Amino acid sequence: MSCLLIAFLLTCQDTYTWRKDSVSEIKLSAGLRAFYWTLNNEIQVTPRAQLLYKNLRSGKDVTYKLASGLYYQPPFYRELQKSSRYCK
Repeated sequence: MSCLLIAFLLTCQDTYTWRKDSVSEIKLSAGLRAFYWTLNNEIQVTPRAQLLYKNLRSGKDVTYKLASGLYYQPPFYRELQKSSRYCK
C-alpha cells in the first residue's frame, strides 16, 4: 500500500494604513489562506485579519494589536496512512 501526498498553500494579504501626523497610526491587514490536499481532494480557505493602533502623541513606542482568524489543521500524514480509503 502506498500513498502520494501533495499539498498546495496559497496566502494573500494586504495592508491599509491611516496616519494622522503626530497623532496616531492605524493599520488594517486582511487576507485569506487556502490549502489543498491532493490525497483526499480537500480544499480549505480561511480568513484572517489584524488591526493595529499606535498613539504617536504619547512619545512611547507602544502598539496595540487585535487579530483574529480561522485555522484548519489537516490530518497528519501517518494518520492518513492508517486509513486505507485514502491509499491505493
